[in-house]
Amino acid sequence: MLERRAPSSRAEFLASTPIVTEDVTQFTNLKTTQLWAFRATEFGSAFLKHNGKKLFWKTMKSKKLFFAELDGYRLLHPFFRSEQLQRPVGIDPSTQRIFYDFLEGASTVWELYLSFLTLEARMAGQDDTGLEHTAKVILDIESRRNRAILKAYKDSILFSTSNTINAEDRGTSVMDGFLGAFVSDYKLSLDLRFPTGIPAGECGCTIDEYFSYNFIINNCEYSNLDNYTSIVTRTLSSALNNTILAAGLGDGRFGNLMIDAPDIGTALHFID
Repeated sequence: MLERRAPSSRAEFLASTPIVTEDVTQFTNLKTTQLWAFRATEFGSAFLKHNGKKLFWKTMKSKKLFFAELDGYRLLHPFFRSEQLQRPVGIDPSTQRIFYDFLEGASTVWELYLSFLTLEARMAGQDDTGLEHTAKVILDIESRRNRAILKAYKDSILFSTSNTINAEDRGTSVMDGFLGAFVSDYKLSLDLRFPTGIPAGECGCTIDEYFSYNFIINNCEYSNLDNYTSIVTRTLSSALNNTILAAGLGDGRFGNLMIDAPDIGTALHFID
């Protein structure tokens, strides 16, 4: 059996997380200047009154998302190294706010990608050691990020096959609620990107035709994307309502992954 400690219950976790409603001041909202954190109505920095400690906070859009965020950490942390995940240091259930330690000086991987693309455009093919270094840092981060997420998936699947999952944890994921919206949004983004149809050789096709087409790759015919997305949606929705098959980060990248410095081997912090 895998030597892993079972996730705590929701009640135990909430009891160990301070309610800081009256102890936080100087709220600064950064949501208006940022493109990420779609599940939060606002987020930013604040300070604890009693010791001046700086915190990061965000207000979740609904009570369901508030508890999903807390459940996410609770169910994930047995399968990641402690320094890789940000534990909530305080909550305010009345406003659906969650507080974390502020990662002073850290930046998102999205910012690293942006600096790389900006530098690449500026150099326009010229030799530049800074560009090469940033590319190596990105490759290092992506490699370690994927290894950590894959290890968590593997370990949690093995743990789930050998341990009874608490009834309260069988419906904690909000993933199933996003599946249909994700497919719809993807089709919409393609439609906006290709308003006259998706180019295919000398002709083109509509978005609906693209999703209904059976692709032939290396002389093998594959079913269409509509069929695959339907199967995935049904399978995941059923699985998530009955058991935890895997604990992992579906979007541990870009704005949801922070680093201490743009260097090879820098610490990784999954924040959402």
